[in-house]
Amino acid sequence: MTGPDVSIIIAAWKSEGSLSRAVSSALATKDLGVEVVIVDDMSPDGTYALAKRLAGDDPRIIADRLPVNCGPSAARNRALALATGRFIAVLDADDAFAPDRLSALVKH
Repeated sequence: MTGPDVSIIIAAWKSEGSLSRAVSSALATKDLGVEVVIVDDMSPDGTYALAKRLAGDDPRIIADRLPVNCGPSAARNRALALATGRFIAVLDADDAFAPDRLSALVKH
């Protein structure tokens, strides 16, 4: 398999202050190849600009934006459509993963 082991999807809305921490925790995943798919739900703040900047800094990050605010389920569905990993993990934009969380889950 050539793609990532896990696609970590993040639905983001007004998450400018917390998104970097969430993404950093996802990228710190041990023992697995990951991609992070961020879909901004038409935030009125700088969330999308931050997501684009993060994606520009790391090829494992994909940033997209919904054309209108549709809610977290629509943002997650868009992220699922963009994901290429063997497994999917959902991470809220204001949360973080422990570095070994996903590798423990994948082992099971």
